[in-house]
Amino acid sequence: MPRGFSMNRAVAVALILMAYCCGCDTGDFSTETTGSRVNTPSTAIPAGDRSGKEGDAVCEVTLGDKQTFEELLKKHRGKVVLVDFWATWCPPCVLQFSHTVELSNQHRDAGLAVISVSMNEPTDRESVQAFLAKRQANFDHLLTHYGAGSAFVDAFELRGDIPFYRLYDRSGRLRYSFSNDPSGIEDGEPIEQIDQRVEQLLSESQSSSGN
Repeated sequence: MPRGFSMNRAVAVALILMAYCCGCDTGDFSTETTGSRVNTPSTAIPAGDRSGKEGDAVCEVTLGDKQTFEELLKKHRGKVVLVDFWATWCPPCVLQFSHTVELSNQHRDAGLAVISVSMNEPTDRESVQAFLAKRQANFDHLLTHYGAGSAFVDAFELRGDIPFYRLYDRSGRLRYSFSNDPSGIEDGEPIEQIDQRVEQLLSESQSSSGN
C-alpha cells in the first residue's frame, strides 16, 4: 500500500498547509513514485463537473466538528470502526483511499464500519463529495469546519502526518493507530498492518459475542 508522510508535528502541519496551497485537486493520482514524491495527474475533475458522473455512488458528506465525529463513533457502537484521516489534496491519501473502500466492502457484513474524516476546507464539500462518489465510498464521511491546518490536528489530537488511521473495537475503545511512521504513537503501527488488525478485532468481537 502507498506510504504516507512522516515528520514531527510542527513540520507536518507546515507541509500540510503547503500541499493544500499548491492546489492538488480531486482527480486520480498516478501511482508512479520517486522516493516519497508522488506525481500529480495530468487530468482532474473539471471545476464545473463536481457532482460525479452517471453510475457513481451517492455519498453524503456531513459538515461538522469533533463532537460530530464522536456522534458518528457512538452510532457504530457494537461494530469495529476504522477511521481514515485524509484530504483530496494529499496524494498518498488519495492513493491509499481505494484500499479503505476495499476494506469497507470486504468486511462490512462481518461488522466493520468506516468513517472518513477529510482535512479539506468546508468550501470543498462539493468536490469532496464528487471524489467519494467516483470511488463508490459507501460509508460515513465527515468534513470539518477546521479546514487544513493546526485546528484540525489539535481537535483530533493528531501528530500532523496524513494519511492517519485509528481502529476502534466494538466497545468503542481505541485499539490501534496507523501511520507511515508509528514511532512515538501509543499502540501505533505501520499502515501495512491495518488489514491484519481489522481481521483481528473482527475475530475477537465474533468470539466474544459467542461467549
